[in-house]
Amino acid sequence: MDHRHGITFLGAHNLRLVNNTVLDNRPDDGPKPPWIRIDDHKAKTPSARSLVRNNLSTSIQVGAETTEDHNLLIDDLAALFEDVANHDLHLRPTATDAIDVGSSEAAPAFDLDRIPRPQGAATDLGAYEWHDGSASPVDGGPTGPALDGGAPTDAGRADAAPPTDGGSASMDGGLDGGGGGESSEGGCSATRVGGGGSMGQLALAGLLVVLLFSRFSAVGRRRRR
Repeated sequence: MDHRHGITFLGAHNLRLVNNTVLDNRPDDGPKPPWIRIDDHKAKTPSARSLVRNNLSTSIQVGAETTEDHNLLIDDLAALFEDVANHDLHLRPTATDAIDVGSSEAAPAFDLDRIPRPQGAATDLGAYEWHDGSASPVDGGPTGPALDGGAPTDAGRADAAPPTDGGSASMDGGLDGGGGGESSEGGCSATRVGGGGSMGQLALAGLLVVLLFSRFSAVGRRRRR
């Protein structure tokens, strides 16, 4: 399915979108690149006190009440990912714009393969943490962010988390428009500080959203080579 709504929440409060990868692996076939978007609801209810961090996406649009930092806009799929055509979206070792440049604050303790984060000097961007093949998946509790807002811990490990469903997450309030909000221009985006209040009532962490030409692709977990 080609659609611009990669991850969309309108009128959301206390939302965390951390370490997600959102892209269309057939960008020439779709109407627009998929986005991460947090904006006002169609009933004019504003979004507030949300966080967008450590994401890889083809577009990011957020309002002034959302904190946005350590995100990277995807310009060249082949430069970042191992094998886009075969849905392998692990980072290439040469993807230096996305490796060791993230923030550990509110980041999930593990990546989509259940590899502990970080594997280098800092957390990587996107759903997968790059490593040289020496790291192994861990057993334990479900992957998720450190909900106290601090650095992730290794507590509460459980059985392997399920792989991504490859679909899109959307709560668009009936709005199907393009426009609205602010769009980051590329590189690691500047922080936009919003209103006060605690965050963490709703979180999407380590989600892999791949929009295909005619269907959603289920991307299985793979061990790094």
